[in-house]
Amino acid sequence: MNGDKRFLDVIKVGTVTEFRVRTSDTDAGKLVMSLEDVTFERARSAAYNYIWDHGKYMWTIRGIVE
Repeated sequence: MNGDKRFLDVIKVGTVTEFRVRTSDTDAGKLVMSLEDVTFERARSAAYNYIWDHGKYMWTIRGIVE
């Protein structure tokens, strides 16, 4: 692991759940995944899978409801 820190914001907007990757608190984030009509458990599982697939970074997951 090279020590790079990433944030995975899991954002719920209506029936859509978006995953945005950010490199800092001031970064707007890059949309990497959008899921329609999923449960909390499914969204959490998808977030863990995304982090597992991109394991070279140190991750923080944050959940946001808009």
